[in-house]
Amino acid sequence: MEPEIKHSFGILKKQGDSRCAEEALKEAVSHLQLIFQNMINAFVVFESVFDDQNRYVSFRFGYFNEAYSKIAKLELDDVLGRDVFEVWPGTEKSWLDVYRDVALTGRPKTFDMYHEPTKGLYHCNAYRPGDAPDYVCVIFEDITERDRDAKTLRESEEKYRALIETTDTGYAICDADGNVLDGNAEYVRLTGHKDLDEIRGKNILEWTARHDIKKNSLGFASCVEKGFIRDLNIDYIDEEGRATPIEINATLIETSSGPQILTLCRDITERKKAEEEKEKLRAQLNQANKMEAIGTLAGGIAHDFNNLLTSLMGYTSLIQLKMDRNNPLQQYVQQVLSASQKAADLIRSLLAFSRQQLVTLNPLDMNKTISTTKQLLKRLLTEDIELRTSLKRGDAVVMADRSQMDQILFNLATNARDAMPKGGLLFIETDIVSIDEGFREAHGFGKKGRYVLITVSDTGEGMDQTTLEKIFDPFFTTKEIGKGTGLGLATVYGIVKQHNGYITVCSEPGRGTIFRIYLPAIGAKAVDEKDRAATSVITGNETILVAEDDEDVRHFMMETLKQHGYKTVEAVDGEDAVEKFKKHKGIDLIIADSVMPKKNGREVYEEIHNINPSTRVLFISGYTKDIVLDRGIGDGEFDFVAKPLSLDTLLHKVREVLDR
Repeated sequence: MEPEIKHSFGILKKQGDSRCAEEALKEAVSHLQLIFQNMINAFVVFESVFDDQNRYVSFRFGYFNEAYSKIAKLELDDVLGRDVFEVWPGTEKSWLDVYRDVALTGRPKTFDMYHEPTKGLYHCNAYRPGDAPDYVCVIFEDITERDRDAKTLRESEEKYRALIETTDTGYAICDADGNVLDGNAEYVRLTGHKDLDEIRGKNILEWTARHDIKKNSLGFASCVEKGFIRDLNIDYIDEEGRATPIEINATLIETSSGPQILTLCRDITERKKAEEEKEKLRAQLNQANKMEAIGTLAGGIAHDFNNLLTSLMGYTSLIQLKMDRNNPLQQYVQQVLSASQKAADLIRSLLAFSRQQLVTLNPLDMNKTISTTKQLLKRLLTEDIELRTSLKRGDAVVMADRSQMDQILFNLATNARDAMPKGGLLFIETDIVSIDEGFREAHGFGKKGRYVLITVSDTGEGMDQTTLEKIFDPFFTTKEIGKGTGLGLATVYGIVKQHNGYITVCSEPGRGTIFRIYLPAIGAKAVDEKDRAATSVITGNETILVAEDDEDVRHFMMETLKQHGYKTVEAVDGEDAVEKFKKHKGIDLIIADSVMPKKNGREVYEEIHNINPSTRVLFISGYTKDIVLDRGIGDGEFDFVAKPLSLDTLLHKVREVLDR
């Protein structure tokens, strides 16, 4: 059966009237129909429509295959020979423009165009099949879904790009050799450049700090081998040599163009600063703990030393009392007492340095205090630092705690020493000044009155304004880790304020530092141990219970009291003190060590107070402030004398308590 020629669209032309030619024509048409009908892509032949003036004005359906029928939802028999704009009035004019150009010029065109009636996007190849503009053949590929996927992909890429461009994490894609293929703005900033084009194609080692090049190279080699890098810390260097610490995390990804490395970089400058600050605080805490341990050690040493010194000074004083004033041995005894007093001063200075000394306010001559402390200050300084003093003539008396005044001098001298690593001059001077309204207006502080001015100046490195604003802040220090706690000047400031005083500082880089301390002057005369020794010895006849666990100290106190008219009762510990008080009537005063076996001084007092509320008590101790306070002996709550006890101090304090 011969194939039927159902549609002829003028592409093939009859070559003759012979039967052979007709058969050949039929066979060719049949083959073409099979080819067109089985094409995957849609195929259409549009017949050109010309007006009376031979102008291309439209096109109509000449032929289309099954694939086109499906996407256009048309049957060929229904639309054959009909004008496209008649079938689809909504067809865009742009289709006509393209087909006219192809038909008239014969030049094929490939293009993508949207067709509103079918709601589809098509990739088209249009060509003229012959020499005349009668027909235009078009192969359509429906790319609507592909375009939708591409649009979705583009939108996703745009969101992704917006995300990586706004993040504070640097993002880069490199090839396996470390050459940058892509990156975001933050990564560009981290490299020290301004534009991605400046670094695209360049190797990451170009902005890696010299000391981290090997580390970064090994890291990327490891990423290629293992597939990832985690928490690689290196420095990037910008064009001006500024370093930025970077943390890198990277992952190896496989792409059609080969392996690539997705790199995430974070600026860890602030984190490193926080870690350094944390380390500094840890070092400061360790240093503070060391100081506390030193203070505890000093306190323990001070207790034993104070007991020894009490015995040494006490018995020496008793010997001195027994000797005739003209005895040639008097000078040797006096030397022993003098050396003992220096030892006592040294212990007091150690406790002041460790902030363990009990606070006791007394009239204090700052001139004498500075003179006494001068030798100890010299030991704090290096040999290439000269210490000079200039003390105002007359009394420079303030109401102060001697140990805390020593501490001020120690701290300022230590700071001055550290500020003069190549040597220099430390100058301490005193003066008497008045704060009046003019002073207040000029300096912005001060309560009116007379003040003792203590000036401590050095010729050291000095400080800038930023440092000056922070020097009194706790834990602020410009020293290296392990060489300062940052508590020295904060302590000085606190002590000055506790004494109702003022402190100022003046400094410039390279021009040294000057501290000025204003302490309220008082009219009273300072009384020291030598002054008391010159006064007449006070005696009495009262009965005194001496409770002291150190045998030598106890015997000294009892012997001293007996020789000066007092009756004594001896107790070797806390429990013994309570029992002795119960047995002996008429005890006028209890002298109790604050820390004793079995019962401490406060516990002894409480029990005796319940028996006789009028009984007076005098606490003594060779321990440091914190231990004494822990035993319930509060500041100012009871009469208290710190060891080492001199004979004169003991007698005066006993008489003072009994006469109150």
